[in-house]
Amino acid sequence: ITDGALVDFLGSAPEISTITMRDTRYTPVFAARLKQLDVATFVHTVNDPVAIKHFLDAGVGVYTDFYGQSK
Repeated sequence: ITDGALVDFLGSAPEISTITMRDTRYTPVFAARLKQLDVATFVHTVNDPVAIKHFLDAGVGVYTDFYGQSK
């Protein structure tokens, strides 16, 4: 599904308040469109502390395997 098709779908489904996506799919433009719909965005699986900070600073939730743990 394209970003545009997903945004259109979410616009017609206000009961969906959150989505998750692979971190490689995330773009600031896509996230901004979701935010306009009041849809929270989470990315997975991010294990790099710098990338985690980047996403959190952008208001994006993060799923991680190792953050704060010894590998």
